[in-house]
Amino acid sequence: VRTDSRSLVLTPGMCAGGVISAEPRVHSSTEGGNVTVRCSLNAARRDRKFFYRTDQEETLVEAFGGRAASSRFSIQHDGGRTFSLTITGLKMSDSGRYRCGVGGPNAYNTSFILSRVGCLMVVVLFLIFLLLLYSWRMKKSHSRELLHH
Repeated sequence: VRTDSRSLVLTPGMCAGGVISAEPRVHSSTEGGNVTVRCSLNAARRDRKFFYRTDQEETLVEAFGGRAASSRFSIQHDGGRTFSLTITGLKMSDSGRYRCGVGGPNAYNTSFILSRVGCLMVVVLFLIFLLLLYSWRMKKSHSRELLHH
């Protein structure tokens, strides 16, 4: 049982900077997996595209052209009205709120949250399953004993 799944939830943010939406709205992956978020622009732009994590307030990756990469984060822009962020090798520590934008450092309007899906909950559910399985087997064993007497 893997207990390190990720869920990517996108929520609208501030209205500035030319980013009008981000897709997918919900994305799930596992630790070690990858996620890609596509941001749509209100017009084709050649400005700086960037993503950053709000609790660290530092740019994770930025691109002035078609493609840029930094560590496990990369941006790709085809010159049209969309650009994408890819995060590879997801880690538990990737959980948090991120922003994407175009232009200056405060020019963004789409945020997304990369949040882990309760690891403890998965373990608890697995233990409940094992307990129910054990209980069922005990009842089945007890029923067989009653039939033989």
